[in-house]
Amino acid sequence: MRTITSVNSGEVFPFIVSDNWYSPEEEKLIWKELDFYYQPDNLERAADFSAKKDGVNLSNSWRIYPDAMFTQKYRHVSSIMSATKKFQDKKFQDFIKKAMPHGVQFCLANKDSTLISYYDDAQEYKNHHDDPQFTVLIWFFKEPKKFTGGDFIFTQPNVNVKCKHNRMVLFPSYYLHKVTPVHMDKEYRNKGLGRFTITHFYWSHS
Repeated sequence: MRTITSVNSGEVFPFIVSDNWYSPEEEKLIWKELDFYYQPDNLERAADFSAKKDGVNLSNSWRIYPDAMFTQKYRHVSSIMSATKKFQDKKFQDFIKKAMPHGVQFCLANKDSTLISYYDDAQEYKNHHDDPQFTVLIWFFKEPKKFTGGDFIFTQPNVNVKCKHNRMVLFPSYYLHKVTPVHMDKEYRNKGLGRFTITHFYWSHS
C-alpha cells in the first residue's frame, strides 16, 4: 500500500517521500520497460549529458531519455511515462499543497520530461542541482539488493534519504543533491542488478 510522508514540511527545507509508489501491477510493467532499456544499444553514458562543474562531468552513470522515443501522442505506450498521471491525483495534489510551500506551483506545472538512469559499480552523481522547478525521483532495484552505496543526499543541509525500492522523492529542483558511488561485487556487475532511477522534471511554461 502506498504511504506518503512529508519530511520537514514546516521547515525551510521541505520535500516529500512516498513508499510503494507504484502498485504491484504497475511495478511489473515498469520492470518490463526498464529491462528493455537495459540493453547496450539503448543506454548512453551520462558523461555526455550530465551536469558539469568547471567543464568536468559530474556523473558517470548510464541513462536514456524516453521522451526521445515516445512523442506526446504515444506517451501512453510507455508505462513509465503514462504513470505520471499519478501526480495529477487530487488527493496527492491536496497533500502536496499543504505539505510544501511551493506545492501549488508543482500542481500548476504544465511541462515535464523523463530521464532513466542506471548506476552500476563505481558509478555516482556528484553534488549538483537540476534546472527545472521540481524533481521527482523513483528508485528501482532487484531484490534482494546486490549493491551498497548509491545513497541519495541533500547536501545543504546534510540529509540522507535512504534508497528503497519503489520509493518516490519530490523536491524543488534547486536543492543541491548527490548520489554516492555504487559498490557491487564482481559477480553482480553489468547484469542490470544495480540502481535504477526514474526521474521526472516538472516546470511551468506559458
